[in-house]
Amino acid sequence: MPKYSIVVPLHNEQENVTDLYDRLKAVMEASGETFEIVLVDDGSNDHTFPMLREIAAVDSRITVVKLRRNFGQTAGLAAGFDHARGQYLIAMDGDLQHDPADIPLFLEKIAAGYDIVSGWRKVRVDNFWLRRIPSRTANWLMAKLSGVDIHDFGTTFKAYRREVLEQVPLYGELHRFIPALASWHGASICEVPIHNVNRRRGASHYGISRTFGVLFDLITIRFLLRYLSRPLHFFGTFGLLSMFAGSGIVAWLGVEKFLRHVHVMASHGPLMMLALGLLLGGLNLLAIGLLGEMQVRHYPAPPSRSLLGRSRAALAKRRAQRIGVGFVSKPVPMDRWTSGSDYERWMGRWSRLLAHEFLKWLRLPAGLRWLDVCCGSGIVTEAIVQRNAPASVVGVDSSPHQIDFARCHRSRQNVSFEVANAMELPFGDGSFDVAVSGLGLNFVPDPVRGLEEFRRVVRPGGAIAIYVWDYSGGARFICEFWNAAKAIDAEAASFDQATRFPMCTEKGLLGVFESARLPGATFHALEIVTRFASFNDYWEPLLSGQGSAPAYLATRDEKARAAIRERLQTTLPANAMGEIEVPARAWAVRARRP
Repeated sequence: MPKYSIVVPLHNEQENVTDLYDRLKAVMEASGETFEIVLVDDGSNDHTFPMLREIAAVDSRITVVKLRRNFGQTAGLAAGFDHARGQYLIAMDGDLQHDPADIPLFLEKIAAGYDIVSGWRKVRVDNFWLRRIPSRTANWLMAKLSGVDIHDFGTTFKAYRREVLEQVPLYGELHRFIPALASWHGASICEVPIHNVNRRRGASHYGISRTFGVLFDLITIRFLLRYLSRPLHFFGTFGLLSMFAGSGIVAWLGVEKFLRHVHVMASHGPLMMLALGLLLGGLNLLAIGLLGEMQVRHYPAPPSRSLLGRSRAALAKRRAQRIGVGFVSKPVPMDRWTSGSDYERWMGRWSRLLAHEFLKWLRLPAGLRWLDVCCGSGIVTEAIVQRNAPASVVGVDSSPHQIDFARCHRSRQNVSFEVANAMELPFGDGSFDVAVSGLGLNFVPDPVRGLEEFRRVVRPGGAIAIYVWDYSGGARFICEFWNAAKAIDAEAASFDQATRFPMCTEKGLLGVFESARLPGATFHALEIVTRFASFNDYWEPLLSGQGSAPAYLATRDEKARAAIRERLQTTLPANAMGEIEVPARAWAVRARRP
């Protein structure tokens, strides 16, 4: 089985077929990896298909797929993906406006652990008014509506892990939105600049008319990403507004009829009909929303695309084992995070709340030099910038993926991020005024040694402070998961953070500070409320395969996951709207460097 599959849809590209094949073959052979090239003839009416057939006859690494008619680029890509056998798939256009020489850039990023690598035509050579302006506008809209911060959605030139593509249905013009759809499943995404080459031969198949189709797909994507798991929030909002408006009109008409004795039908007939329409329309929208909720809860996805299906489990399991170094008191790969977006969905939103409570408690002045150790995706760093007006902040973490995410999303003029080990900080003695760590000290293999490094790089009189979850029961959204898991699976107890991190108690934390020669430490409880819009809002981040609970879940079979899900649905407290609110507590400790 080949490692890489190059998928290229073609429509009337007879002038480019031979050159495309020669250049692809040369680049992939130079890479030294096994590969195949899947060429899809999308209903060409020139000599494209005969030429493809001749190439396939002399090279066994070539697969040719012929569509009966011109179905469009998305259908062509979907057909190519279905016939591709590689572990990694690279899609590109067949008009040679995508330079095959750029493929090694994609291979490098895929090898670094990213799920999707998207090409970025940083320097465009297209027509300014007909291509560049519409493209820039569309890409800006796509980034805002989808929440995926990349510059170039329109290019087909992208690389994917196979298991990511198996989660994404392709139809319409949705091939542009694969990164957005995949990000909903927790995929890690990055960009690489590519060359934008003018078409030398053949006629372009793109025009301004495709803009309308893209706009419709934008609406589809916005709905899928925001309301797929909670359709009642969408339809119900408009339904209630419609019903309130109708009820207001009816109330006014009632006053007119019964208090002023006005003949309503004669004087306000059209308004009465409008009120009736608003009431009936609102009821219909509410009913549609409720039917959608029933559909989502009982049939969350077709079997081949199910979040609990085999391909999703394979993705989660791979992530649990993929490269990415974290800090663990007992070295367990499942504690590692390699995707900032996955961390944000499961843990980041609560870490952000804790960070502000933590900094409020510290009450440190502006203008200090801060060090954020085990910074992860940069949440504490961001809070420091927002609340404390620092002179500078340096965030360090051992995961290159987390640091890349932080650099992309948290960079400021006085903020920097570095890949570093918490027990061997690459800074001189007394380089900082403050050293902090949010939800990270328990993942350091030797917490005492880690705090000694904090002590070394902070000036005398400087502040050292950390916070960690209260795994013994205070972090309820975590504890509820492990309670459900332990009720189903006896092995879950050995993975429970409460068992693995006994340090996360008042006695344990103060003891660690004392051992690190940081006497007089102050202990404090940070209290927040974790709110989930629905059970799916709680459950779906657990399917990412990263972090202790998600990675444990990925190692269980489908039956065990379903049983844990069912038990959680009965134990997590939900209100009438299906929203879940549970308190969460973290322990914070601070001390002064002697």
